[in-house]
Amino acid sequence: MSSQTYQIVFSGEIAKDCDIDIVKRNLAALFKTDLPAINRIFCGQPMVIKRNLDPEHALMYLSAITQAGAVARMEFMPMAQQASVAIEHRNAVRRLTTQRRQRLRDESFVPDRRERLDRRHPVDSPK
Repeated sequence: MSSQTYQIVFSGEIAKDCDIDIVKRNLAALFKTDLPAINRIFCGQPMVIKRNLDPEHALMYLSAITQAGAVARMEFMPMAQQASVAIEHRNAVRRLTTQRRQRLRDESFVPDRRERLDRRHPVDSPK
């Protein structure tokens, strides 16, 4: 039996007494990103900021965003979405592992020395 997971949703709202430029700078510092990326989440449409959080971590994220001056909400994640996120993660790990193996295989091959022409090659030897 799995426990319920949450997601943090932000729709571009800010607290009443806050300036939007200050809130954007605070969020950029909080998420360690630049202002153009923060401007994209202020589009007015609800955007999921973080997924698959247990209740404690969801409340930590929510309080940090609130201290930055933005208004976000914590929502239950649908079970189907949780499964699809897990499947996506598993497939990404498999892709990376396959790419790593292929890269190691490609790097491990060396040219065949027997095909080099040198003094011992039968074509070059005197008859």
